[in-house]
Amino acid sequence: MWTSVCLVLALSVLQATPAWAGGWNEPAQVLGLAWGAPVEAARQQFPGGRLSKETASTLAYTTAAHLDGIPLSASFQFVSEEGLQGVILRFPVHRLAEMIKLFERQYGLAPVRGNQQWRWEGTGVRISLGEYPSLRTSGHRGVAWFHTGALEAA
Repeated sequence: MWTSVCLVLALSVLQATPAWAGGWNEPAQVLGLAWGAPVEAARQQFPGGRLSKETASTLAYTTAAHLDGIPLSASFQFVSEEGLQGVILRFPVHRLAEMIKLFERQYGLAPVRGNQQWRWEGTGVRISLGEYPSLRTSGHRGVAWFHTGALEAA
């Protein structure tokens, strides 16, 4: 039996450095939710999720989802006035190769890769995808993080 481990996806909207400009397709949305969308949009698209307060100015809406047939736990991160500013997706680490192929098909080849990590950085979005030790099990989990400067400041 495989050890159930999670992969976390994260997207970051931020000011890019010139070295990262161009060369890949930056996402304007994640799982159908556009950057800046309000919490209500996530509730409508993914009913039955759980809303929690992360910090004084951030909320997280967590729900089950899927991406191209891969089961996910999606945590949408909202900053008070800015709306959706980050997304973390968790999935079994044995699906990492599928996620890499899916991301490279969707966003282009990762400009930074190595040590079980793949990164895309652009003028508005940063994506990190990789495998990391799990805090909950003796196995590994992956992490890909989409976030914004507004999320970092919150």
